[in-house]
Amino acid sequence: MSKALLEKIKELFEATKDLHSLEEIKPHCSSFNAWLQQTNYSEKSLGTLLSRCGLYKLFKSVPLNLNLSH
Repeated sequence: MSKALLEKIKELFEATKDLHSLEEIKPHCSSFNAWLQQTNYSEKSLGTLLSRCGLYKLFKSVPLNLNLSH
């Protein structure tokens, strides 16, 4: 497991866990995605790596608040 990836996931979670809108969250995700593109992780193994590093479990703990009224 990549220590750098684990740290980036924790950083992303800490930066976004208390945010409530897509506009607030999107820049953090874009930054994370840009970092991922600069690494040498293969596309085929990335989902497994993200899972092993706990990304899905961390973000599953964040309550989803959908405001569907426009």
